[in-house]
Amino acid sequence: MPITVNVENSKFLRPPIDRAYAAGEAKGKAEAIETILGQRFPGQVPAGLAGRLSLVTAETLDEILRKSLTATSAADALGSDTPTNASRPKA
Repeated sequence: MPITVNVENSKFLRPPIDRAYAAGEAKGKAEAIETILGQRFPGQVPAGLAGRLSLVTAETLDEILRKSLTATSAADALGSDTPTNASRPKA
């Protein structure tokens, strides 16, 4: 007889699944920002931008993504939101 596990309401399995989903979503946004800025402003995108963007909050990523569509330069889109150290934000 098979054992069926519902993870939707599991207090043990749901949190790590949600964290993994959020991390994947953030990585996708960071890569999108890097691609958009690279296409719009060749040579202005800092090396390793997507990796550094993974250190900012989801709200900041959304703001940078919106700015990257209308900014006049890569620096304008990124503003002061791009971290230079390896500290993670408190989410």
